[in-house]
Amino acid sequence: MKRRGKLMVFLGMAPGVGKTYAMLQAAQEQARQGVDVVIGYVETHHRAETDALMTPLKILPRQKISYQGNVYDEVDVDAILDRKPTLVLVDELAHSNIPGALHEKRWQDVIAILDAGIDVYTTINIQHIESRSDEVKALSGITVSETVPDLILEQADQVRLVDLSPSDLIQRLNEGKVYLSHKIEQATTHFFKLDTLAALRELVLRFVAEKVDSDLNRSAAFQTRKTIWNLNDRLMVAVSHSPYSKILIRTARRLAFTLGAPWIAVYVNQGIPLQNQERDQLSRNLELARNLGAEIVTTTDSDLIDALKRIASEKNVTKIVTGRSISKWWNRLIPSLSEQFVKELQFLDVYVVKTPKGMGKLRFPSVMRYWTNHFSGAWIAAFLLGSIVIGGHFLSPIIGYQTVGFFFLLGILMVGTIASLPVISGATLISLVLWDVIFIPPRGRFVIQQPEDIAMCLAFFGVASVMGFFSYRLKLREVLIRQKETQTSLLFQAAQCFSQGSDIPICMTQLNALIIPVLSVELQSILTLDVTKLIDDKERAVLEWAFTNKKTAGWSTDTLPSAQNWYIPLLNQDDLVGVLIVKPLHHQKFLPDEK
Repeated sequence: MKRRGKLMVFLGMAPGVGKTYAMLQAAQEQARQGVDVVIGYVETHHRAETDALMTPLKILPRQKISYQGNVYDEVDVDAILDRKPTLVLVDELAHSNIPGALHEKRWQDVIAILDAGIDVYTTINIQHIESRSDEVKALSGITVSETVPDLILEQADQVRLVDLSPSDLIQRLNEGKVYLSHKIEQATTHFFKLDTLAALRELVLRFVAEKVDSDLNRSAAFQTRKTIWNLNDRLMVAVSHSPYSKILIRTARRLAFTLGAPWIAVYVNQGIPLQNQERDQLSRNLELARNLGAEIVTTTDSDLIDALKRIASEKNVTKIVTGRSISKWWNRLIPSLSEQFVKELQFLDVYVVKTPKGMGKLRFPSVMRYWTNHFSGAWIAAFLLGSIVIGGHFLSPIIGYQTVGFFFLLGILMVGTIASLPVISGATLISLVLWDVIFIPPRGRFVIQQPEDIAMCLAFFGVASVMGFFSYRLKLREVLIRQKETQTSLLFQAAQCFSQGSDIPICMTQLNALIIPVLSVELQSILTLDVTKLIDDKERAVLEWAFTNKKTAGWSTDTLPSAQNWYIPLLNQDDLVGVLIVKPLHHQKFLPDEK
């Protein structure tokens, strides 16, 4: 079995503590011992003492990438793999690569180098660790966009803390040893404040302590043949298309890391249609959970609580992480999800995470999207209730005001088949008010005098609420059944196409006729690289990479993600038969079952 390279991470609380300096010193020590050390990428920020440490070491040329009229330097992964040194230095692990690089993120470059059996030294600050980004934002008020999955640091063979007191770091900043002069004033108003640095220092010390404790627990579990893991906790977090899911995922990751427990992220497809932005957000949330080490579980069910109950039982879950739902007026009638979790999942420990400030506030232009998602069918519901009021006005003298209530019940039943749950709840209340004010004596006033009318209104409210809820559930179940039928039919027809032994071009034509209406992607098979007319030079380079490395690449992957298409090698055991090209027609993210 091929040896995997060892990873050493130099971790600090903020820029300027000396991570790159310490990494170069450690690399020089290795070079003096005869180790083949090269520099893949080191950023010295023109610090003279750091530049001096690079002189004795071999420096590999960087990859030059042109983008929007400028030329940028990135790590040349192919050059490192061809050179095959024993140890390579790759600075700034959280860096985002320029479009056109082999990978989207530098930490993905490091993974590729490690998989080739090459040791890596790298650097990172605590604010760039994915599960700690929310804490850093709370401490400093700064949102960090470039992050690294915790799993990378968890798998590191060694994490070396590079520490410096906050006062010494601020003195270095003022001396111009961290940033250039024009950036010093800006830095002192953000990260480089004494109290913020002290909090970040505590955070990084706590992270290193947790890393040491986790390594110790793993070692003990291995010595006892991992019997301890069978008795350990297992965490679960429900993932949706909400941006708030990112906070729940990071919280679950931190809790799982502290407890030394495995964890799963569950997505329940309830049949609710998602817009493109929501699909993209869901895809990012699931990718975040996967990068942080979660087991991804997807299921379909119109009832979220029932689905989570089932998954928790199947996976032996002991703890669930959920968020405190944003309070809405209909929560007075229908319990929020967090309240339902606590009530229904009594066999689990439920961790309720606070809602960040401003998360519940709708900003323009998100108001229209919120209205579309949560109040779909509201105009149709208003038309139905209005029609009932008009019809009841003419018919009530003949059939009586009690009978009009049945027409309102019929309207609620119809609303339940077209509208969302908030609209159904609102329509139920409005129907009750309209019935009382317009039809029940005394008319024109929200007053009920007769005891039988009071009982009738209470019965109406209960029956209408139940009917509306169950008609809504039936609608969701119908959507899920239709989705399953479509997918099953698609898979059956695809299998039938292959079993008939048709030529590949004919088979591709038949498959595209089936897939394009469902997934908005077009398929094309390439059996040889002699197809210069089919794709342009840029896409051809990605195709050649997929051919050579027998790995997926291109759109929706971590390798050459700026490509327009998705390239999937077709393997018969270890033999490459060809490459399947998936051309997205709308470039919208796939949901898990679609992918």
